[in-house]
Amino acid sequence: MADHIAAGTARVAPDAAIARVPVADGGDGTVDAALAAGFTRVAVRAHGPAGALVDTAFAVRDGVAVIEMAGVSGLRLLSADRLDALRASPFGVGEVICAAMRTERTTLRGRCYRTFLHVRGIWSATVQPPACD
Repeated sequence: MADHIAAGTARVAPDAAIARVPVADGGDGTVDAALAAGFTRVAVRAHGPAGALVDTAFAVRDGVAVIEMAGVSGLRLLSADRLDALRASPFGVGEVICAAMRTERTTLRGRCYRTFLHVRGIWSATVQPPACD
């Protein structure tokens, strides 16, 4: 979409300075936006909302981790007959948080520097907060 807006703006204001910056609303695509902004993808397996292992990822750069709740606990990971927010588990989100905190690319002097968890309730399969031990 940014390319279309930039093209339209350039047609009516050819001298305008245009900067395209990837953004996301906290749901699906948040990690992809971070990757487009120069972050590095880190793959991880974690428990999905129904308890099965799912492949997901977070993004890291300069001691910062970006985690997308929808990537491990999102509605798209459940079949229509499993949509039950009270029974779905956010456990895997905690697993991804732990993985991000433990990866050396997000540490500063051996400690987690910054981790951003992007939560967008409408796309999450659970209403419970994640945990990390």
